[in-house]
Amino acid sequence: MGGTRSSSSAVVRDAGIADNNRSGTKSVSRKEAGSGGVQLTLDSPVRYVPGIGPKLSEALARYLNVRTVRDLLYLVPARYVDRSQWWTIAQVRQLARKNTGEAVQFLARVVQRRLIPLGKRRKQTVLEVVVEDEEGRRLSLFWLHATMWYYKKMVVGSWWIVHGKPTYFLSRPAILHPDLTDPKERAEGLQTVYALPRTLVRRGLSLRRLKQIYQTIFDRLLPPDRIPDPLPAWIRQERNLLPLGVALKNLHFPTSSEAFTEAMRRLKYDELFSLQIVLVQEKLLRQRTQKGIAIPHSGNLIHRFYRERLSFALTDDQKKAVHEIYQDFRRGVPMRRLLQGDVGSGKTVVALLSALLMVDHGYQVCLMAPTEVLAYQHWQKWRAWLHGLRTSDGSAIQVHLLTGSVRGTRRRQLLQMLKDGNIHILIGTHALIEDPVQFARLGYVIIDEQHRFGVLQRARLVFKNEALTPHVLVMSATPIPRTLALTIYGDLDVSVLKTLPPGRKPVKTFHLYESHREEAYRFIRQELNRGRQAYIVFPLIEESETMDYANLEEGIRRIEAFFGKDYPFVVLHGRMKPEEKQEAMDAFTSGKAPLMVATNVIEVGVDVPRATTIVIESAERFGLAQLHQLRGRVCRSSDQPYCFLVTARRLSADALKRIQAMLTTTDGFELAELDLQLRGPGELLGVQQSGMINLRFASLVHDQQLLQDARKDAIRLLQEDYLLRRYPALRKAIRDVWGDRLPLGKVG
Repeated sequence: MGGTRSSSSAVVRDAGIADNNRSGTKSVSRKEAGSGGVQLTLDSPVRYVPGIGPKLSEALARYLNVRTVRDLLYLVPARYVDRSQWWTIAQVRQLARKNTGEAVQFLARVVQRRLIPLGKRRKQTVLEVVVEDEEGRRLSLFWLHATMWYYKKMVVGSWWIVHGKPTYFLSRPAILHPDLTDPKERAEGLQTVYALPRTLVRRGLSLRRLKQIYQTIFDRLLPPDRIPDPLPAWIRQERNLLPLGVALKNLHFPTSSEAFTEAMRRLKYDELFSLQIVLVQEKLLRQRTQKGIAIPHSGNLIHRFYRERLSFALTDDQKKAVHEIYQDFRRGVPMRRLLQGDVGSGKTVVALLSALLMVDHGYQVCLMAPTEVLAYQHWQKWRAWLHGLRTSDGSAIQVHLLTGSVRGTRRRQLLQMLKDGNIHILIGTHALIEDPVQFARLGYVIIDEQHRFGVLQRARLVFKNEALTPHVLVMSATPIPRTLALTIYGDLDVSVLKTLPPGRKPVKTFHLYESHREEAYRFIRQELNRGRQAYIVFPLIEESETMDYANLEEGIRRIEAFFGKDYPFVVLHGRMKPEEKQEAMDAFTSGKAPLMVATNVIEVGVDVPRATTIVIESAERFGLAQLHQLRGRVCRSSDQPYCFLVTARRLSADALKRIQAMLTTTDGFELAELDLQLRGPGELLGVQQSGMINLRFASLVHDQQLLQDARKDAIRLLQEDYLLRRYPALRKAIRDVWGDRLPLGKVG
């Protein structure tokens, strides 16, 4: 519903209240705003901008990370609002009933204010301010935080321009956390709104003063036509992009929504383009300058293993991935390859086959996994597969495990064997990156579930031996959307496994409310009677959360009561000691305990073919990627797998979307795209992904085409001039923006 159109100045003038409020702001004087011989550049410290000065510049640096004029001009507005539209409170109350989410603006006077205690112990305080417009209609405004600050600000009788989204709160029409503007600072047309910390506002940096500072910069000190544009002219023309100076001015003073959109498109492109330049350049530099280990031929070891040990045929995707890795080995350039595939697609076999290529030529291989459970699983499987297999010189292939649990004499012996070259393949956890761990001839590094490791952790492993530059394969069972892969792994070559091994059946997924969970338990009992195994998983998201741990203990008691002594089970969670975890895994893997009760510690890598059913308790508390990974634990054989998602009856909108997505598809790549939209790239990659790029303008969800265009342009530019010698301004701009914040390209 549209508001009534009228002049904002007329509304304020007719109200007759322009001088009633105390704004506490300081305007920039004419003397300060004059040129005064000030010659600004983008690199000038912000304290030299008239109206800022030393004290405010210190606060800007501390609270907004604004230190230079460039930082100030690239400060992103929180949003923009159309100040030409005005509403009455009667219209606002109608919108609250419809809950359209449309933002409104109206002029009103404070008539009442009160603090309302809420919560079980009435410790939380909510501020309610009742305002009234010229028609005498009233509306409540609510603040849930910083209530005393707003209480002092919203003096009874003061007039304010209120901006926000109508909704219902405490059973009445209201606006939560509205934006307030002093009528003296009224603005016409399309206006930008900045998220200024209250500390800066207290120090006099109001929205009005900030806009005066921007006006001074663009009008007198650094006009748009004086702002250098580092982007090559041919790219600007082909992509129809605004000049940089015009884009920056339109960012802060948009003449229309179209002007703001075009300004944002230019700044988004710059951000994505500079990022792709860094990633693509890293790849080209590595290919042109670094000398890696060359494998001239495939050797006999991989062929013997394939003929004698592998009991199943490889999928076409697996064959292609092995061939791509082999071709990388032959070129003698250090490989940096991402192997991503859905759960159960066979990444481990590809890693093992490629490792044999390296072992057959006298080089060592290491595989780093994020958890002891997963490392132990890999070690058991690889040791069984390679038992008795010999290299070309007749020595048996030695596969060893190194985790934090390996201590004392055994650890010292293992490290000496590794340094002497008597270990061919070393599998482990973070323990591999410790300084005492030294390889004789490390040629190949495999990193499983790589998004769970930080960049520096990976780098310490990759650069263990300075004499050799090993090849690197990073594996991910979390399918990564194309836009995210281009951004985070833009310097890597990518191999994708989509085809599942022959005979695998898609998981049948069901949704049950907590009151019906025993239906899932009865189904598990039937499966156990048929000689199969099952998981019941609880959301112990943070291993230190008391509430979650109590939830797990309560679940164990419930399971004991239901299954009794006829169906023994083991428990696995992060608080257990390593030897306890290993004992539980051995009991479950061997079938002695047909049922495992666990937390999401089993999310990755656990491979027990007889396990065909998984029940995920409180499924609404898991992310979509986690749910898909957990479901993947039961698609490890030709038997029909089943997954039961048990939730509370009341679900949030996002939780309901996740559950519905799990019910409609088993395609991990399709789920990953949805997860990217729901949670964003940082959450999707995991909190341990240090080095994650935080984009200020661009969105990996909404700007996919712009990202692909930027990557194409970066590749074309760098193929002609990969050191950017002909583009010094562009090279400097990229260094100014990213600096040393892009270690991702070094190790994937």
